[in-house]
Amino acid sequence: MSALLSLTAWQARLQWRYGIMAAAIFVTIVWAAILWLLPDEAMSRLLPGILLGDTAIFGFYLLTGMLFLENEDHVLDALKVMPLSPGRDLISRAVPLTAVSVLIGAVITLVAHGPDFNWLALALGLGFAAPMHLLAGVAYAARFRSITDYIFPAAPLLLIAGIPLFHFYGIWQPALMWALPTMPPLTLLGGMFEPLSALEWAYGILGSMLWTGLVFVWAKGEIHRFARRREKGGAERDAAVETRSNGALTNASKTSALVASKSDSDDPSVRSESAGRSVSAGRSVSADRSVSADRSVTAEFASTSPSARGARGVAALALADLRNIRREPLMAFISIYAITLAFVVRWTLPILERTLEGTLDLTPYYPLIASSFAVAATPILLGAVVGLLLLDERDEGSLAALRVTPLPTTHYAIYRAAFPTIVSALFMFFVIWIVGLVVPPSIDILPVAILSAVEAPLAMLFLAAFAGNKVEGLALMKGLGFLLLGPVVAWFVAPPWRWLFGFLPSYWPAEAFWRISGATGTAGVGSVAGASPWPVLVIGFMYHALLIWWLAGRFVRRV
Repeated sequence: MSALLSLTAWQARLQWRYGIMAAAIFVTIVWAAILWLLPDEAMSRLLPGILLGDTAIFGFYLLTGMLFLENEDHVLDALKVMPLSPGRDLISRAVPLTAVSVLIGAVITLVAHGPDFNWLALALGLGFAAPMHLLAGVAYAARFRSITDYIFPAAPLLLIAGIPLFHFYGIWQPALMWALPTMPPLTLLGGMFEPLSALEWAYGILGSMLWTGLVFVWAKGEIHRFARRREKGGAERDAAVETRSNGALTNASKTSALVASKSDSDDPSVRSESAGRSVSAGRSVSADRSVSADRSVTAEFASTSPSARGARGVAALALADLRNIRREPLMAFISIYAITLAFVVRWTLPILERTLEGTLDLTPYYPLIASSFAVAATPILLGAVVGLLLLDERDEGSLAALRVTPLPTTHYAIYRAAFPTIVSALFMFFVIWIVGLVVPPSIDILPVAILSAVEAPLAMLFLAAFAGNKVEGLALMKGLGFLLLGPVVAWFVAPPWRWLFGFLPSYWPAEAFWRISGATGTAGVGSVAGASPWPVLVIGFMYHALLIWWLAGRFVRRV
């Protein structure tokens, strides 16, 4: 027992160093602020669903991210010789994150509702739901090579875990819902504000214990697959890394060798040496005929400026990504995320309105809801996902290899940021039209869409510049929620005090969108109807450019 307690304490300190507690503080602030702004009746109705759908999954990706990182560093190999069993190792990892989830839920409820609720129901509900999600994530993640491969396929697991919310809110109530794993802890969470019968208490506690135990057994049997997958799939992973960075390194290495051959052609001794280097480089990438076929292109490349060479390198990388998009899970995620989110909002908002009927009218909030999803959420999340991809490439050494190629690191960052930026700008139109809450003229949406899309490289560079590894990147992704929270709070603040939120870059595209949509704010607060969006757009573009310049410099220094 003492060994288990020592390991649990060590895991808690490790999670602290990864910034998980800072992320927890942020999540607490965000939800406490949002729920505090809602009427008491609506808040009490929504809070159990928020605790199950967000607070309980707080460590879902963080724990698996730590396991992937430790597996890459061969730390998990120590499990084979440790005196603790894999089950106890899982317990030591899950207990601190579960305690954090319970603490987050308690603070959120206390701030938003006050102390008058059933503390036992909250502690038991989150105390079972959190480890259930953590352990299920570990068991499922053992099938993947890295956290970037795992993020997108794990999303359906969370959606399945949220199905009981339909029953809880009276939307869809088949009897089979009672057999789902997350239904017992949701029943307990429902007891925070409504008394539970003895049967409901028994179902909630015993059902939660049963499902948590089953998931624990599943995870315990799967954890060794992390190390086995690394040993068995090392060659596959190397091939995947080579495929992902092939556009950068292959083209750059061929070009570098051929440029050397061209520039030294006047010296016979150097010419023969350069020719040998060129042929050798060509053989390592494709075949000898690749070298001879590219000589004319390379001669032109050598005569161009460094900026033009970088632009051509970016173009080559973009073409490589287009070829690899079907093999890169994160690229597939980027391609479908925004449209899927728009349809989810369109289908679920009427259900939410019926649930809150008589307690909260959402109609005055339509511009705020539209801006939260179309203007802020899409570029921030897409940029964060590409930021994780950059961290993955940095851990694998792909970014360090760029130093010996003609492609500058800044150009590579531009290339990586281009895809989510363009997708965000285009998808803003589709998201606004699909959601259908507020649809300003397209000509008015265009400059707002461009400014909003610049949030993507900001989020990407923020993770790449400040995160030391992918686990810290996942924790910092929670911090990016400040960019989503700022405009929400600003909606309720009247000018000129609203301008104080301008230190958040996401405020500027949101304010511009409210102006082109004729929003008046809640109950007329901060009316901006008829105000010109151009001053906001100009200031927003200047502020974003300054932040990107600063973050790009920090990113280059860390590569």
